[in-house]
Amino acid sequence: MVMSIGWNPYYQNTVKSMETHILHKFKEDFYGSNLKVCLCGYLRTMKNFGSLDELISAIKKDISDAQEALDKPEFQKIKSDNFFSSSSQATCCSASL
Repeated sequence: MVMSIGWNPYYQNTVKSMETHILHKFKEDFYGSNLKVCLCGYLRTMKNFGSLDELISAIKKDISDAQEALDKPEFQKIKSDNFFSSSSQATCCSASL
């Protein structure tokens, strides 16, 4: 996933939020389900965009940068961490981009 945490400059900073874009394509929706996430690194600072197209372009670059980083061995091992098992209450291991 890539996630934006904080104020949203494009929408005039009226709401502080965590916006998550899940990279994996699922066959069906999972609304109402619990989602476990592990923050692994930092890609860029928040900034305003002159247009919706610029925002979309930046998000696509964030996704590309995240996918490249997540292919690194130190992040591959996180995929099988016990944190993501359905019965786990553990906290995720840490790594950094």
